[in-house]
Amino acid sequence: MGPKEPRHAACQSKMLRQLFPRIGSRACIRAQGPITLSESNSEPEADLVLAAPRDGGYYDRHPYAADVLLVVEIADSSLEYDRCVKVPLYAAAGIAEYWLANLQENRIEAYQKPVTPAEISPYYRQKLTYSAQDFIAPTRFSDCILSVRDLLPV
Repeated sequence: MGPKEPRHAACQSKMLRQLFPRIGSRACIRAQGPITLSESNSEPEADLVLAAPRDGGYYDRHPYAADVLLVVEIADSSLEYDRCVKVPLYAAAGIAEYWLANLQENRIEAYQKPVTPAEISPYYRQKLTYSAQDFIAPTRFSDCILSVRDLLPV
């Protein structure tokens, strides 16, 4: 992967700036850090991850899928890859919530409720779309209400 485009980097910075004061120590906020998805033997480096707090932090290992409360991918040129590859990858790993910051259409696609491994298709049961005038909150932090306009480089 090449360097991030300015809009991608700006979006990541805006999200971090909005999440840190609202989440505080209730989660470990990581940017561009690997997460371990054991089922697929994969360690994607998501743009942003909220992981469950852990005694001693994550100095000895990356967060496992079970530790992950929210994954955020920021997509402009990678939009189709993030939809077609990462949605099923994260769902199959049991990641409870995945946000796709769609910079092409200035919206956030929130994927929730992954199917269980016993089911046939590794996707999410629920997909919600939020545009600039909407507000969004991570499912595990319903008090962390964010303006989509404040998260996207609009």
